[in-house]
Amino acid sequence: FSLNRDHTTHNIPGKLLGYMVQEKPILGSINPNNDLESIIGQSGAGFISINGDDEGFLNNALKLLRDSKLRKTMGSDSKQLLKNLFSVQQAANKILDI
Repeated sequence: FSLNRDHTTHNIPGKLLGYMVQEKPILGSINPNNDLESIIGQSGAGFISINGDDEGFLNNALKLLRDSKLRKTMGSDSKQLLKNLFSVQQAANKILDI
């Protein structure tokens, strides 16, 4: 997925959640200072680059293309991240905690 470099807010595109449900590794290009960089990076669910870093994006894409084991592992981590952070249950828990 790719987000416009000029966004000034955090943005989690809905299509990202659809990829995670399908256990797809994440390959993203985001606006600077977006929380997705640390969320995806720390979870091991994929690779994120800043929009405009075309070489970084290409290198990340090539890593995924060339390594099927990495794709599978990151895909599993992606689905786990969805369950841990973005599930309906997690949203309900956050609301109830407030």
